[in-house]
Amino acid sequence: MQKLFGTDGIRDIASSKIFTSKSLCVLAKAIAHFVQLNNPEKRSTILIGSDGRSSGINIQDHFVHWLVLNNIKIAFCEFENVSPENLPLAEKMRKLSPNTIISTPLLSHIVKKYFDFGIMITASHNPFTDNGIKFFDSEGKKLTLDDEKKIEELYLNPNLIQPQKNINLQSNLMQREKVILDDEELKIYKQNFNLKNLKLVIDCANGGTSFLASKIFNDNNQTIINNKPNGININDNCGSEYPKELSKIVLENNCDVGIAFDGDGDRAVFIDELGRILSGDHILAICADFFKKNGFLTNNTVVITTMSNQSLISFFNELDINVIVSEVGDRNVLYKMIECNSILGGENSGHFIFRNFSSCGDGILSALVVLDIINKSGKKLSELSAIYNPYPQKIINVRIVEKPPLNKFYSLQKIIKKAEKELGNEGRIFIRYSGTEPICRVMIEGKNEKILEKYSEIIPNEIRSLIGFKS
Repeated sequence: MQKLFGTDGIRDIASSKIFTSKSLCVLAKAIAHFVQLNNPEKRSTILIGSDGRSSGINIQDHFVHWLVLNNIKIAFCEFENVSPENLPLAEKMRKLSPNTIISTPLLSHIVKKYFDFGIMITASHNPFTDNGIKFFDSEGKKLTLDDEKKIEELYLNPNLIQPQKNINLQSNLMQREKVILDDEELKIYKQNFNLKNLKLVIDCANGGTSFLASKIFNDNNQTIINNKPNGININDNCGSEYPKELSKIVLENNCDVGIAFDGDGDRAVFIDELGRILSGDHILAICADFFKKNGFLTNNTVVITTMSNQSLISFFNELDINVIVSEVGDRNVLYKMIECNSILGGENSGHFIFRNFSSCGDGILSALVVLDIINKSGKKLSELSAIYNPYPQKIINVRIVEKPPLNKFYSLQKIIKKAEKELGNEGRIFIRYSGTEPICRVMIEGKNEKILEKYSEIIPNEIRSLIGFKS
């Protein structure tokens, strides 16, 4: 059966089949059917947002057209006081009135407050040549696997689609509403967070946080960079995927903290005042330790993923904190958090969920929480991160042409077993396919760095020989 959804919604090259007019038409009708099924007593409303990729306009237009034709009411978000010269090139060219460039988590928050469903057009940290779609239910949560399967079945079997038609629609008239994003709508970020006296530099990756960040980080000590999206510069040598440049800026300007968001703003990478790039595990350790000491850690539990360093589990055990391990993806983290009633969870990649505030990973919210901890603790970020020491770890991304079951390759399994024997109880190997890219991720972890170096070449090379791109 064809797979429509990956780890985090739908994602592919922007020119791929899923983003053709025919496919978007079928997908929009499937969404209309699915949403109306969950809201049979009223006309459904959907909020649409985008991270600003040039290809997002075409996807958005197709959704709007077919959803409205099938009796769905559409809304966009528009920031107050965004002047035309600050609008991205793509929107200027199309003369779109709503400024739909927002972050994924902000769309989630607004959906929870007003709407039945949310559609975010984004490929997250991927380059502008890719695009994708993330879906949110009326509680602002990413869809469950069961819900994704229902949409996927409708998409693959269009004869099952029976959305309610809008027979009163006038020719070429599309009903749109807009939500003005003012202080009231942004109040999730206006909690009692203490940012005073911290010199910051914020990298927006020319993406979904570009207009939002200036509403939050507007102190004279807070510099915002890469916040001028033009449709093609998202994640282009900036943001969470390229933190080394931000590290240089932190050192050159004697900043206290550097923070890099990804393209759609649901993850954050932190850089301390010494220019060191911290892992997501460092941030989870800092937050868990602070929450525990101050009585905030509901149910004394933190949710992490299989990609977190094994030493993080040992660290939490020393603090007498319960650890739950989920599959990769902040959606999986969230639903585990709900199961165990935890308020803190996240991924080593930079997704952090603070469930007392949010239903998904939120880079800006994560930044506010961490900065608040810095000020309340009276410590520098480097001092806070020193409480946790990860085992050495290598992560290699191997580009592949297909995704067959890895256990079918005898030669690869033989190498893995040999490596695991050499690493012993102080290391591990974890290999998985990316759910959003044609990539096989190889993670090797352990105390013996010579063994790590050895197998971080042997294992990826074996995968390349089996299913990798041939030059």
